[in-house]
Amino acid sequence: VYVLTSLKDILNMPNLLGQNAAYPMRVINDSKLWEDLLWAYHTSIPKPKRVLAEGDSWLAYPQLLGVKNIVWHLANNYDDVLLLSLAYSGDTAVNMLANREKLLEALSKYEFDYLLFSGGGNDIVGKWDFDFMLKDYKKGMTAEECINKQRFERRIEQIKLAYMDLLEYTFEYAKSKNTIKVITHTYDKAIPNEKGVVSGSAWMWPYLVAKGITNASIQKEIAIYALGAFAEMVTMLAKEPICKGRFIVVETRDTVNPNEWENEIHPTTKGFKKVAEKIYQNIII
Repeated sequence: VYVLTSLKDILNMPNLLGQNAAYPMRVINDSKLWEDLLWAYHTSIPKPKRVLAEGDSWLAYPQLLGVKNIVWHLANNYDDVLLLSLAYSGDTAVNMLANREKLLEALSKYEFDYLLFSGGGNDIVGKWDFDFMLKDYKKGMTAEECINKQRFERRIEQIKLAYMDLLEYTFEYAKSKNTIKVITHTYDKAIPNEKGVVSGSAWMWPYLVAKGITNASIQKEIAIYALGAFAEMVTMLAKEPICKGRFIVVETRDTVNPNEWENEIHPTTKGFKKVAEKIYQNIII
């Protein structure tokens, strides 16, 4: 996400970014510039989809690494979407709700049509999370038996409570609380492997191996089980009365092909584009 510092910057976005004027950036990450962004596009986009994005690296994967994330695709590929992004790589759902001040300030001050939220993946993967929920492998164990069910189910419940807080805060304090919709996705079937952002920085594979889980098929089954449980949780939550039919869960599993992963848990630009397309189809409803 490019940080713009003045109205002049916004009006000259195509030139600043070296882009074709027909495809300017439509995303900022400074809430103080939100009204300027709306003003800059008010004639060319009569009824823009106003989206506040909060989440993890699926919305904020660093562009300097050469991968275009979901927010980038929404802002660049669809000329009726304007975004304010508060997303931050590595963030967890629990942490985003524990440190919710910036999110609630934006929600309560400005009118948004959608809150795009990406959270839960980092609550599950990584050293102090994924490792904590794995058991030491013993010959003959199934993928499910490799998971410490008590710890894992507790973590899923923590993520669920964070989402419930997100929904209640949004529907109570958002300036557009009577109309705003919350939209999220279900990640995809990540394949454990050694590739991280840098060498040796993978999120699941090192901890699987450390627990003696070296069989690739079992590793993959564990990843599918863990992220699948998250997907099922948010899908069921969307049916609760609290959601008022305004919590949209976009099913994105089986979207990214095996050859469309940049590293262990992040799609390539092409993979992210396919996920963004599915999200956009739900934004225009």
